[in-house]
Amino acid sequence: MPTDVQEWDITPYVSAGQSVEIDYGLSSATGTSDYIVNHQLVSYGPANHTLDAKLVEIISPNNRVEFGRTGRICEGVEVVIQNTGSTTLSSLEIEYWVNNSSSPETYTWNGSLEIMEQEKILLPSNDKLWSSLTATKNRMYASVHSPNGGSDEYALNNERSAAFEIPEIIPDEFYIYFRTNSAAVQNSYQITDESGTVVFSKSNFSNNQFNNDTVRLPFGCYTFQLNDAGDNGISFWANSEGNGSLAFRRLNGANLKQFQGDFGKSIVFPFTVNSALSKPENKLFDLSLHPNPAQDQFSITMEEIDKAEIVAFNGVGQQMTLNGRTYENEVVYNTRNWKKGVYLIHITKEGRKIVKKLLIL
Repeated sequence: MPTDVQEWDITPYVSAGQSVEIDYGLSSATGTSDYIVNHQLVSYGPANHTLDAKLVEIISPNNRVEFGRTGRICEGVEVVIQNTGSTTLSSLEIEYWVNNSSSPETYTWNGSLEIMEQEKILLPSNDKLWSSLTATKNRMYASVHSPNGGSDEYALNNERSAAFEIPEIIPDEFYIYFRTNSAAVQNSYQITDESGTVVFSKSNFSNNQFNNDTVRLPFGCYTFQLNDAGDNGISFWANSEGNGSLAFRRLNGANLKQFQGDFGKSIVFPFTVNSALSKPENKLFDLSLHPNPAQDQFSITMEEIDKAEIVAFNGVGQQMTLNGRTYENEVVYNTRNWKKGVYLIHITKEGRKIVKKLLIL
């Protein structure tokens, strides 16, 4: 499986019927490392279709190794489209959904692509998009249709799918345990939210020291990144910089996530805080069900919750026993004995009902 795929259009450098020499090189390299490089040369004739659009790839979410640093679910749904017809592509309808959802999200793209030109598109996401999530083996689907408002002349390149995983769930308060090696000047780390805004960062570490940084984050999807300017991680057998370590820990010291030290240029770790992919809602009586997915417990928060009737059902329609602790406008339910899967939570108040899906991991 490739890990670094590069594409170049060499049309400006060649002429039909003539030979040309194509060479490449590395900007700099040291040591005895070997690079295995494969090349393919693809040539194109006249367009087979007048009006045709292609869904090239789903970049995120995507588990494939070449998208290991970019295919993270916190970055949203990103796809690549291409104009594979001779007519300039100016509009396109995109549908996308998770697993077996029967109600895909839709997005209308407008722009200008000449034949073979591509464009990356970040598609909007919401709680409805993720409502078909399962604990494992999730798959994102995307398809295109109606190029320029017309009929697509070749349907076999219209749809793609990609396997992906749900991000790990981290509590809203934890600390980053980071022990530097003897090249600490090379290291920095940051946490960004789903919009790409940096919400926590640190650099200028001292050599061979312990660092404990307490982090407090609201509900949401985040990405942690540890950078190493030396491109050799914090524990590399082939140098003399020593061994560092990195972990996320609970406030009581218990490990949440232990990271490998031999990582090269960076560690990229997507995670959610107390909630995966969904946030507290403001729809029915300021209702919030979180975290979702959940593990040992979940909470429902709403005004006058004591006046609401709350019932839970498993995937085959059996009513679950709800053991909850009531606080002001909040009930916390214990789910330690619930099996992994999707549950339906029915909340009724003043004659109005809302049904929420809850995923137990």
